[in-house]
Amino acid sequence: MLNIIEPKDHHLHTSKISSLLSLLKIYQNFSLLPEEKETATFIIAENKKFGVYGGAVVFPQNIKDLYSKLASAFLEFLPENDKIWSIRLCFCLDQGERFLTLEGLEICEKFYQDLHQSLQEVGQKKGIHYFALTLRLG
Repeated sequence: MLNIIEPKDHHLHTSKISSLLSLLKIYQNFSLLPEEKETATFIIAENKKFGVYGGAVVFPQNIKDLYSKLASAFLEFLPENDKIWSIRLCFCLDQGERFLTLEGLEICEKFYQDLHQSLQEVGQKKGIHYFALTLRLG
């Protein structure tokens, strides 16, 4: 199950947010700047068996802070924008035998289906028409 946590509700879910940010730090060497964390929307994946096992962070980012090639592409198509909504996601189930079971595959499939739906909800609520999805490993 995925839980969308808007900035106004961060204080109600600090341990879940910390767990997701820890996974991102450990597996992708990624961390948010304090001002990015304040405005971020967190999509947390958790269940009773695995706890917090993944999710996504949706946050506004200055285009000038992106890689120069990416920034110039965005500015060419959207010259009036100085920010873009970025997504950093992770899915961290044990990659051993458990992941190769039918249960593991079902959790993976459901995670990405639910993530797609959650991102549509966040985009619709915030009036976002596009996201920059980062797939960089640490």
